[in-house]
Amino acid sequence: MLRDAQQDNNEYKLQVLLRSLFQRKHPQILDLVIDAFRSPNTSDKETYVTLLQEFDDPRVASTLVDFVAAASDADDDQVGVLVKVIDTLRHARIERATPILLLRLNDRADRVRGATIDFLVELAIKSAAASFMLVLERETDPDNLRALVNALAEWNYIDALPSLRRLLGGALSNDNELVHEALSDAINTLAGKPD
Repeated sequence: MLRDAQQDNNEYKLQVLLRSLFQRKHPQILDLVIDAFRSPNTSDKETYVTLLQEFDDPRVASTLVDFVAAASDADDDQVGVLVKVIDTLRHARIERATPILLLRLNDRADRVRGATIDFLVELAIKSAAASFMLVLERETDPDNLRALVNALAEWNYIDALPSLRRLLGGALSNDNELVHEALSDAINTLAGKPD
């Protein structure tokens, strides 16, 4: 069934079978879900991530971290799955995913970069500040830029001041009031000036 998952709606049948086995607490269900998630013959990976979220087993974290490490940022079809996996790692507070996720700060998909920033900020990975600095002036998404700026200010990363000042005079700051406000607030915070 797994081999033929993409033919004749078999993937939906596979998902129904897995959900039924899960509800019956079948002893091999986790292995089956992991196999379905990893399989090149399945396309609805988000469904399997949803199933994996229901297990409290270290193999789930390993499977998800391996997926993030292996995922190509050139595959638009994987963006939604990658975001869901990163969000799952964030909710489960899997800090060991940090080295792999730091590489995702350079992903070409705004949503993937955003999910990665959310992971690093929510888990308070302050060692990511230097990596944030490397991508700060290249970030083109206003929401991601604001998240980076706010984190650098919250983490009191004073080395960010020159870059923040450059960004304040840049096009993204001039075109987006929220970005401009975040940059001004961060500069004032890091420079020790009252808001």
